[in-house]
Amino acid sequence: MAVVGFDVYGTLVDPLAMEEPLRAHVGEKAAQFASQSRQYQLDSAFRRALMRRYENFDVVTADALRFTAKLLDVIHECLDPELIASMDVVKVGLSGKGSGGSES
Repeated sequence: MAVVGFDVYGTLVDPLAMEEPLRAHVGEKAAQFASQSRQYQLDSAFRRALMRRYENFDVVTADALRFTAKLLDVIHECLDPELIASMDVVKVGLSGKGSGGSES
């Protein structure tokens, strides 16, 4: 049995494309927010794997968004569960959702 796999992030999907949807919520901090939350998302996923404390990528993404909101002093209430769930750009390719063209 042959298995083919590839990583869609950075290849087919630009994970930093969530900057535009974030602009309505965090204003001029959108680019920094997108970059910082993506970095936290990757670091956290890697560290959790090393510690064998795997979490679903949606959990890692929600954690990344909350961490970044606190770091950048953005009102945390703007990151309600509905907003996090609407960040298809972060989850595309993992849950089958997303716009395909562009997200803990």
